[in-house]
Parts: sequence; structure tokens; C-alpha cells
Amino acid sequence: MIPVKKRRPEKPIGFFLLLLSLLAWQGLAVSLRTSYLPPPIDVAKTVIHDFGTAVKPGNTAPDNEPLYQLLLGTLIRWVEGFAVAVVVGVSLGFLLGSSQGVYSWGYSATNLLRALPSALLFPFLIRVGFVSRKSWLIALSLISFGTVWPILFNTMRGLRNLPEEIYECLAFMKVSAGRRRLLLLRWAMPSVFSGLEIGAGVAFLLTVTAEMLEPNCGGLGWYVATAPSFNQGTPELQRMYGGLCVTALVGLGLNTGIGYLRCRFVPWEKEERVTYKLSKRMPVIESSSARAILSATYVSEELRRQFTSFEVCVTYQGPAYLLPDATDVLIKDNHNISDIIQRDVLLTVSKSSSRQTALVARSWIRRGCLSQQSQAALEAKARTIGDIVSELEQCDHENLGYRSLVSDRFSNAFGTNGTIRLIERTRLIRVGDKPAVLIQEYVQP
Repeated sequence: MIPVKKRRPEKPIGFFLLLLSLLAWQGLAVSLRTSYLPPPIDVAKTVIHDFGTAVKPGNTAPDNEPLYQLLLGTLIRWVEGFAVAVVVGVSLGFLLGSSQGVYSWGYSATNLLRALPSALLFPFLIRVGFVSRKSWLIALSLISFGTVWPILFNTMRGLRNLPEEIYECLAFMKVSAGRRRLLLLRWAMPSVFSGLEIGAGVAFLLTVTAEMLEPNCGGLGWYVATAPSFNQGTPELQRMYGGLCVTALVGLGLNTGIGYLRCRFVPWEKEERVTYKLSKRMPVIESSSARAILSATYVSEELRRQFTSFEVCVTYQGPAYLLPDATDVLIKDNHNISDIIQRDVLLTVSKSSSRQTALVARSWIRRGCLSQQSQAALEAKARTIGDIVSELEQCDHENLGYRSLVSDRFSNAFGTNGTIRLIERTRLIRVGDKPAVLIQEYVQP
């Protein structure tokens, strides 16, 4: 059984620090007895009062709106500006990242525009007649312009940093143009969500700033900026502190929400942190051919026995871009991962006058454990790692276990769309007494 890293339960350190800060604030406010530092209890009472009562009684909005309506207005403006930035940023970032021609012409222009502070657009927009009396359009322009850049550049870099082997693999599998774009974007999703997380914070910051610059907008920015003019008998600083606290809590909630969406839509990142459980018993495999392949010590020998010919297609060989918990067996005695390379392979066979993928394999190899001849054979990319070490090394194999999974990660490799059921076998090859190669092999049952 593979040794499993047990995650320690996360301690609510942040909650205790927040509670400690509030207690320190309360104690300092009581001891100093100054109007410049109201106690948090009084601030909380003021915020609760304003939530259901017009904060500045008047005849027109936002004067006659309670705090919850101001908060709702801020959230609506944030959603509108953030949505525009996401659509524009991801679209332009994809064009810049996937096309060298567009990148050559557009990168300098985007860098120039990114250097412009969003706040400088405010006097320009005021001067433009068709938005001079539309405060919502001014706010939307400021928010979306400042938010689009982290999304755009993270999307672009996520695509440009993809290994060249991925593009070669998609070309080899003759994926359609539309499907190719979707797959490339999915590969870049971790980087895209990094841009979304940064952009969400920038969008909220600009939303509040726009509300402070344009008083007709209302919102949390208006609530904080105009607190000194409320003059309803409640000390103005209590409302200012309350507005700041509410703004901080809302910003925290928005960032937490984007983080949840990242875990939801980029589940393969979470895969590195979950417990990796294998069973020594092979799951039920209906295909006798697939069952024989996963039972063989050397997969290539079994493929030669079953089929007239098979081909080795190395779709990626380079620095490890994925290190699941199973690779602990390679690093438990040597934590240096600089000499570990990852090798992704498709084994295709001739069947019914066509070529089909019989097996997909991922290998993590410690180059330092292999001889020069084995390393040269790896670079040639013409043979499986099993064939190489069986011929050139003194090695032994250990079957670590199996697991059944449903995934769409390898659906294109097997010539299908959507999710498919796969059987995974994980095994370890030792060269001498050192763990040298970890292999994960996938077949359709």
C-alpha cells in the first residue's frame, strides 16, 4: 500500500486572530476614551441600526436607502463590472496565448493600456457627453477596465506556458478546432482562476472607489465617504468604521466564493491533496484483453502477444507538471525532485483495420537512478520505460494496487467524448535497491 500523507485538520487560527483583534480594539477604545476610536460594540450597533433604516433621510436615493440596499447596489455593480472583465479578459487572453501572430501584434498594446490607472478614466468619462449623466456606466467602465488586466494576462500566460507536447498530442489525435480550444482553455484553467481571484479583489476595490468618486451611485463607498454629513446624533466615526468593517467582510466573502469555484471547476488541483487509496485486488474488467494487459509485468510484451503491432507515442517528456500522492514512494528518502521527469505515453495497436489506444501511461522517473544507456533510450522516445529498464538495468517490479475511476481527462486519448470509466494500475520499478520509476497505467475495462 502506498504511504499516505495524513492531512492535519486545519486550525481556525484566522478566527482566533480576528477575535483577539476585536478584544484588543475594545480594550484600547475603553482605555483611551476618545471619539476617534469608537468601541467595536458601538460600531456594530450603528451598522445594525443602519441596515434597516435610511442612513440619511431624504427624498431621493441613495439618501433614503438603508444599508442593505446600499450593499446590494455595490454587489450588483461588482457583478456587472467583473462579468464584463471576465468575458473580455478570457477572450483576449486566449487569443494572445494561443496565436503567435496575435501575440506579436497585441502584447505591446495591452501592456501600454495596462499601465493606465483606472481612476484616470474618471475625468475622461465625465467629459464624454453620452455617459456624463449615467453614473452606472461610469462605474462599469472603471471597474471592468481595471479588472480585465490580471484576468487577461494570467489566461495568456497559462496558455503560453503549456508544454509543446500538449499541442503535439492534440495534433496527433486530430482534435477538431472547437474541441482543441476547449481543451487548451481547460489545461490553462489553474492560471485563469488565479487571474479571476486577483481580478475579483481588484473589481471590488474599484467598485467601492467608483462609488466614492461618483456620489450618485450610492453603495458602500458612498456610505463611508459621506458618513461625516449624516449628522443624525450618532457619532460619524462609528459609521465610517462600520462601513470599513462591512466592506472588509464582503470582500472576504467574495474572495472565498471565487476560491470555492476554483475547487469546483479545477478539481484536478485538489487531486494532489486527497488521500490516494489503492486496492491490491483488481476491479472487475469485462475485457479479457484489458485484464491481461494490467496483469502483465511488462505491458509491451503482452501487447506484442495480442496484436500484430503496436506503437509508442510519447506525448510529453520533461519536468514533472503533476505530482500525485503516489509519487511519495519516489521522494520519501530523497526529497530532491529536480531529477524527476514525467513521461506521458499512448500505446496504440492495430485493430479492425484502424489504430486504437490500448493503454495510457504516466511515468515519473528518477534519472539519477538510471544508467547512461537508459537515459539515452529515454531521450529517443521510441520504447516504453518497462522495455528500457528490463534490458539495460537490474530491476524488480512491485504492483502497488488498482483503482477504478470515472474521468474525462483521457477521453480524447481513447477516441471518445465526455467521461469514461477507467481502471488504473500503479506500480513501482526499483533499480538495485532504489525506487526509480513510478508508473500509472490506464485502460478501459
